Amino acid sequence: MALDYKKIKSGLPSTKPTDPRKIFTTLKRDTTKFKRPSDEQGDVFDAWYGKRNRGDNTLKMNTGSGKTVVGLLCLQSSLNEGVGPAVYVTPDNYLLRQVIAEAESLGIAVTEDEGDAAFLSGNAILVINIYKLINGRSVFGVGRGGTKIEIGSLVIDDAHACLATVAEQFKIRLSSSHPAYLHDRHAGRRRRLG
Repeated sequence: MALDYKKIKSGLPSTKPTDPRKIFTTLKRDTTKFKRPSDEQGDVFDAWYGKRNRGDNTLKMNTGSGKTVVGLLCLQSSLNEGVGPAVYVTPDNYLLRQVIAEAESLGIAVTEDEGDAAFLSGNAILVINIYKLINGRSVFGVGRGGTKIEIGSLVIDDAHACLATVAEQFKIRLSSSHPAYLHDRHAGRRRRLG
C-alpha cells in the first residue's frame, strides 16, 4: 500500500510567502554569497510571478546572471503555493552538483532521492539529471504499469542541452552492413521506384 504524502498535510492554508523576492528574504542563506537578488533576477521574478499560473513558462537569462537561484526560488514559490512535488532537472551531474550546492547556500531544502518523503510531501525540491526523468523506466511514469510520481512544478535548466541528450538517448544507430539498415534502404528504393 502506498502512502499518500499529500493527505498527511494539515489541510490548513499555507502562510508561507509565494513571491520569490519575499521568499529570498526569509531564507536562512549564506549572506556573504547572497545579499539580495540582482536587478535582472528581480525582473525575472516579477515577470514569472505574474504568469506563474500558466501551463508553461520559458525564462531566458544570460550566462552568469543567476539562473539557478531564479529556478530554485520559482520552485520554492510553487511549493509554498501547494503546487508540488517540485523537480529541478539538469543536463548532467556536474550541473546537478552545482544546483545542490547553490540550494544549500540559499537555505532551500533539496534531495536527489525521488523516494524522499520531504520531496513527495512538497517540502524539498528534487534535483535530478535529464537521464533520470526521461528513460524507458522512468519513475515519473512510462506506459501503463508501475508507480508514477506526478510532478507539480518543473524547471529544466539548459533546456537545449537536455533536448540534445533526450534525442541522443532515443537514437538508434545501425552500421551500413546491418540487415535492418540494408532492408530499410532497399524498401525505400522500391517505394521511390514503384
